Amino acid sequence: MSIEDYDDGDPYSCIAAGFAERLPARVEACFHAPPGELASLASIDRGAVKSILRQILERSQGTPKGDWAERQLAELG
Repeated sequence: MSIEDYDDGDPYSCIAAGFAERLPARVEACFHAPPGELASLASIDRGAVKSILRQILERSQGTPKGDWAERQLAELG
């Protein structure tokens, strides 16, 4: 899916779609970022961040990134 798939003319839905499209990459980038970065994203959309962390954990189980995702999920509750 792309932003165009969500574009119904409403600027707010387009903004939300753009955020949703970039969110997985932003969550993955938090692996190398200071701890507050992920908390900032979670404050915007906690459920989506947790879902992305679960996907990272499934893909990367037993690796440092998978361990990080597991810790972050535990912290987010």
